[in-house]
Amino acid sequence: MDVIYIFNACYLQFCNIMSVMLPTMIFHHARLPLISSEMKTGMYSASAFWLATSLLAIPLHIIIAAGSIAPMFVLLDFPGAVWFPWWALLATTSYFFDTTMEIFAFAGRELGIFLAGPFNLCAMFATGMYFNGDQIIWPFRITYYVLPAHWCFGGLVSTVFRESHDFTGATASKDADGPRFVCEGGGDTTTTCFGVTGRDILESLHDRYSVVEPEVQVGVHLGWIFLMIVVARLLLLACYTLRAIPAKGRTQVSETQANESTSLLSSSQPNDT
Repeated sequence: MDVIYIFNACYLQFCNIMSVMLPTMIFHHARLPLISSEMKTGMYSASAFWLATSLLAIPLHIIIAAGSIAPMFVLLDFPGAVWFPWWALLATTSYFFDTTMEIFAFAGRELGIFLAGPFNLCAMFATGMYFNGDQIIWPFRITYYVLPAHWCFGGLVSTVFRESHDFTGATASKDADGPRFVCEGGGDTTTTCFGVTGRDILESLHDRYSVVEPEVQVGVHLGWIFLMIVVARLLLLACYTLRAIPAKGRTQVSETQANESTSLLSSSQPNDT
């Protein structure tokens, strides 16, 4: 299997897990009126609903991530040691983008879709595949730091090559000023000959893509993604809380008006005694 094919497969895997969350924005928007109505009647609080949905979403994203990577492991014959890191990276990334789509749902269906499109496009550019982080112009560079794109994509690439089998078709270069490896038979040295071992390939890729790490620490990647999930979920809690405040205020006003009307009716009735 060619190095570039595997590299592109990692990128497509990230795009797949990100884009599959887009339709959830429409679903979340459709149920908002019912949720608001139930909060207005006091069936549950915003924090209780937020906590319940946060916990219920965890097994969903575990299943989505497992179903997403299973065909790739079968078709590309990835080593089994890569399964858990990929599963964890994709499950947490899926959870983050699902949360952001739920936040966009508060903007309305049309505006939410309008916002979600550029948001996902920024996430694709923030993976580090097209530009390194320091090559992205401001203010778009902020997406490189606040989105889990490069943490997920870099982790996928780094782990799959770290555990991969040796590749054929490349030999060490004798030219100190040229590429580290050359293709056997004088092939294309820019696309196919990154090295023999997985570490060789990671070091060659790191020269072009800063998100690729020869000494990858998956725990660090997962920690940053988890932190972004926490921030996104707290923003979602704020959205639900603000959504419930007007309803609660209207309920209190209605109760006050009802009490005043009852008092007026009572005072206007004649006293039988």
